[in-house]
Amino acid sequence: MVLVNDFAGKNEASAFFKLISSTFQLPEGLKNENFISLVITKENFEIFYETKDLDSYLTYFGRNYPQ
Repeated sequence: MVLVNDFAGKNEASAFFKLISSTFQLPEGLKNENFISLVITKENFEIFYETKDLDSYLTYFGRNYPQ
């Protein structure tokens, strides 16, 4: 998990996410692993951590942070 915090708002977090998603390269030894990149607020992370419902959060993420 990589945690980056203190964005001014959703637009800034989305812009950073898009930048990282387009430029970050996994190390060669991890290319066959399953990685999921997403933006999540502290409050939503607390809910996600309790529920462990990744599919529901990914649906929410797709609706609220279009790519």
